[in-house]
Amino acid sequence: MKRILFLHQAKNIVRKIYSDLLFPQPCHLCGNVSEAGLPLCNHCIQTEFLPYIAADAEHSQQTEARCRQCGKILISEHEYCTHCRPAEDDTERQKPACDRIFTLFPYIGLGQKLLPVWKNNNIRTFSTVFAPLIHRFLTGYLELMNIPLVPVPPRPQKLQEKGWDQIEDLVKDLSVYPELTIHRCLKRQNGIPQKKLSKTARAVNLQGKIELSENTVPDRLILLDDVMTTGATLEACARTLKAAGCTEVYGLCLFFD
Repeated sequence: MKRILFLHQAKNIVRKIYSDLLFPQPCHLCGNVSEAGLPLCNHCIQTEFLPYIAADAEHSQQTEARCRQCGKILISEHEYCTHCRPAEDDTERQKPACDRIFTLFPYIGLGQKLLPVWKNNNIRTFSTVFAPLIHRFLTGYLELMNIPLVPVPPRPQKLQEKGWDQIEDLVKDLSVYPELTIHRCLKRQNGIPQKKLSKTARAVNLQGKIELSENTVPDRLILLDDVMTTGATLEACARTLKAAGCTEVYGLCLFFD
């Protein structure tokens, strides 16, 4: 752990020196120079992102009420949004494998501006921006702090083509926090990318394509992904984990769509 923390700190120092002396890094939201050589400046992080995260960890809740199933902001006092709320006579709907999904920021606006840049322009330092925000969020949910984080696995073809995965970068930056545990226990077969499919097709596209990479799993796990759209990816991963004996599976996504 000490070696990981030292390398992380050294990387931050080198990046800042490079940005200050050779190639200033502009903020992708406001256009001003980022103080730490990151793709977002401190001002935008403070004003655009932190308001969505509970400032007081003692409250153990986000600043706005969220749906317990999909994590979207609620417009009523119900625990679930209108999409996730079961009808009184709905006895056929299958209970979700993911016990609860937590989301941090809206995709409309913030995510639309940043996710394509992060994933398509290979600006991998976005993970260094988002990892502390995820850690800060988790400190507001103390009951989640001791549950291992499981990165949602990428398609092998994606890794072959790009050479990296944004979720794996995130968990590497999260691994510097000693109270967080990373548990890479899932793998994924190749197939059609979820983003190219309709909502209905996404629900079946991953059937049989998420597998365990080890024989046993802990009783409680948190799946980590970048964006919550239909929840099909989290559900496929959660079903695999519960079939292996995991009793509680949560989802944690940076953005909700």
